[in-house]
Amino acid sequence: MFEVTELVHRTLPVVGINRCNHIDVAARTIGGPDRTGSPWPSPTAYPSSDPPLPSKTMANQKIIELQRVFASRLAVLGHLLDVGEQHFADPDVFLGKRLAADMLPFSAQVAFACNAPRGFSQWCAGEPIENLRPDDIRSLPEARAAIAQTQELVAGIAIDDAKLDEAKRIGLGPGRYCELPGHQYVADYLLPNLYFHVTTAYAILRLLGAPLGKADYLGFLAPLIRHEGGAGA
Repeated sequence: MFEVTELVHRTLPVVGINRCNHIDVAARTIGGPDRTGSPWPSPTAYPSSDPPLPSKTMANQKIIELQRVFASRLAVLGHLLDVGEQHFADPDVFLGKRLAADMLPFSAQVAFACNAPRGFSQWCAGEPIENLRPDDIRSLPEARAAIAQTQELVAGIAIDDAKLDEAKRIGLGPGRYCELPGHQYVADYLLPNLYFHVTTAYAILRLLGAPLGKADYLGFLAPLIRHEGGAGA
């Protein structure tokens, strides 16, 4: 039996820490060489753990959870844009930057990160999937507009969990495709793609010297952090 928690854990295990009661629990999770000890972003930079979504019922619990995951990860992408804008006087410095010569630039990473939740929303609505192209984003306003439009599409999903049992054909290049049940389409294709492109955007900013750490990448946990004994509350 497919469970959304299993789906999310398979893709990024740390996402399972969505009910942490102590700040040091989260801190141990994000520890490592990447700006260890970097401060958590303000909780207001991210949607709450329960953003305004359609009413949850027994028939749509998995869809509602996926909406929450997509919305909060898109907020991370928006936060990366904020940091880039604050750190660089000229946005073109990071919008056109590539992690490697044969990879697409930051602007395209934003477009492709949006395509995962965007495509899921369109599939749920029974509409043709219209992906953003690499050159559809050329400026900060266009990047923000793409994220905002994708957030609206995600919030507008109104479908039961039964949709996740339907088959989805995925094109994998000229002459190649696979057909997966909806839950595997999300777990094995959409979420890995979303995280890949958000991570690549993050890595480009770090390469350029932007002040980012894992706390920025996991900022959706910020509204859930509690302090032991009420300290700092």
